Amino acid sequence: MRPLFLVLASALLAPAAASQTRPAFTDLVVFGDSLSDNGNHFAQTGQPAAPYWRGRSSNGPVWVEQMANHLGLRALEIDDRAVAFATTQDALLLQVLPHVSSPAGVDPGALHVWWAGANDLFGLLGAPGGDPAVVLGAAMQNTADALLSLLGSGAQHVLVVNLPDLSATPLVVELGDPQLAATVQALTRAYNTALSSTIAALEAATGAEILEVDAYALTRALVSAPRTGGFLVVDARALDPVAGVTGDPDRFLFWDHVHPTTRGHSLVMGAALAQLGLVLGDVNGDGSVDDADAVALQAALGPCPAGTPADLDGNGRVDLEDRELLRILLQA
Repeated sequence: MRPLFLVLASALLAPAAASQTRPAFTDLVVFGDSLSDNGNHFAQTGQPAAPYWRGRSSNGPVWVEQMANHLGLRALEIDDRAVAFATTQDALLLQVLPHVSSPAGVDPGALHVWWAGANDLFGLLGAPGGDPAVVLGAAMQNTADALLSLLGSGAQHVLVVNLPDLSATPLVVELGDPQLAATVQALTRAYNTALSSTIAALEAATGAEILEVDAYALTRALVSAPRTGGFLVVDARALDPVAGVTGDPDRFLFWDHVHPTTRGHSLVMGAALAQLGLVLGDVNGDGSVDDADAVALQAALGPCPAGTPADLDGNGRVDLEDRELLRILLQA
């Protein structure tokens, strides 16, 4: 049996390319919330502090930082505008609109990424009596306005990530309320259905192709079969607010109450790469992930430049973490 992650990446998300030809993007421009924030909120507030990693809402680099390597870019040089706690309105007004109106303009050769909406739904859950239809409608309008602004300003490569299953987060699981969990899952599904419809309408109206990453399907698959992602714990957080780090974070899907570990981010990255025609773990570029990739990865151990496919987690070196991630991708 193929590893579930690879099934998701190739079957549910996008057909894998026959070779490991790297897309020629000039930059990676990112809009969204803490799931993509590479330290912007920390620079403003000093939070989150250690043991969070360098101001990220995780224990290591987030998925866009990791993905930069596979696009031949340096993680420290990407244009990441995402900020923790941002709603879709924040991402539109404070991130996208300043970007498209800047003197430099929009780089048509860049890959533009949008991942927002979780805080819109969390805000709804924190405000009893709110109207889900109103919240979802506003979120879709914000999303459509953001994407139209990018496309209308010259963006040619746009990638959108839908919401992971928010009912699977420790924030919801720890409450032990099945009815609440069902409500959160239904809201997440409704949001993602509306997002797909919004993207389809934009494509029809503009003729553009907008790539969509199915983070919801990935979450459900990993929660249903944790070991296929290399996880032992998917229903609790690695970072307990009282006890601190309670185990090996690489064995946890979630770092805290809502955010994935950096290993979890790696799998999101792999799903995004699949949409771009790249196969995470295909170190030797033959279009498949097999034992030959393990040999090639071993030969590449050590510091490496951007664009090295053996650097699976994009941290600037080929190391034991990459070998472990490849092992997960190879497992039956």
